Amino acid sequence: MVLREKVDMSQCRQSLRQTCKKVRFCCACHRDRCLLKVPLQARGKREPMDAKQLADLFERLCKAGKPWAAALSLLQLQCGERADCARRCTTAWLHHIDPGSAEPPFICVPSVNRKTKAREVPLCAPFAVALYGWLHISPLTSAKNSQWPFTAPVQTDADQLLFPGLSKEAGQGKGCRRDWRRPVTERAYLASISQVAAALRRERQEARQELRTHLWDDVDLSKLGTHSLKRSSVCLLKDVCMSTAVVAAICGTTARTLDKIYDAPTRKRQRAAATDAFASLMSSLRSASVSGAGRRKMLFCCACGEKPASDAWQCCPFCGKAYYDG
Repeated sequence: MVLREKVDMSQCRQSLRQTCKKVRFCCACHRDRCLLKVPLQARGKREPMDAKQLADLFERLCKAGKPWAAALSLLQLQCGERADCARRCTTAWLHHIDPGSAEPPFICVPSVNRKTKAREVPLCAPFAVALYGWLHISPLTSAKNSQWPFTAPVQTDADQLLFPGLSKEAGQGKGCRRDWRRPVTERAYLASISQVAAALRRERQEARQELRTHLWDDVDLSKLGTHSLKRSSVCLLKDVCMSTAVVAAICGTTARTLDKIYDAPTRKRQRAAATDAFASLMSSLRSASVSGAGRRKMLFCCACGEKPASDAWQCCPFCGKAYYDG
């Protein structure tokens, strides 16, 4: 049974009553042929975030009672990976995150799906220290009495999931419990970010009504999702003038895909490019305009006799006559 508004009535028999609300078909092939073809609307690229917005997202996820999502967003940002790969991270992936280690920290990403390239990704030292502290010293807590990791301390000798999901034990009346064998779903991760995006949308609307600026003014919050972290990672790396080859090695994505899909011409990069390109030109123009080669010093205006306030004046401020007629 299919609703009438979803059916192309020209493909059905003429004797079908006009008052019917649902249509029944003889087979699946006939049903598929009669369904209205709804054109797919392009969702567009996910919105990238700058450093201040990423820090604000982390704090808001913690305040919303999702410290695991906050930690997962940082891990995904550091690796430049998709959410499906980052959510599967285990303790075996992490290497030398102990602050006392003599080796630099890195994460060994295995090929968990067809889109993930197995590689070693260097970790930022402050992030490695923070991650080690959360896992082994003091967990990351939130305002709603929740923490990550869910059990502390984490056993480093076992291959343990960092972001285990929930499983429902049917028939036992225990509700949802932590499943230590399965990672958290992408849907749960996206729901956490969408919850923050909804709160940001309300705050931004109130700020606009009060004629105040907001940190997220230039961001399309409807396109804020889990894939925004990967795109933000690419943009932040490109903002520090990293070559495409270096970014591709970190993010495990081809250079062509980086330039076509993930990289975005951020305002910071545009401003830096404009400054580097035109700063020398403008300095030359300023030096030429004030050099005044061969110009003699003007003692008084030849029209009104008033003394000029400065040698930089080109015209008399009292009568308007040009000091230097050529």
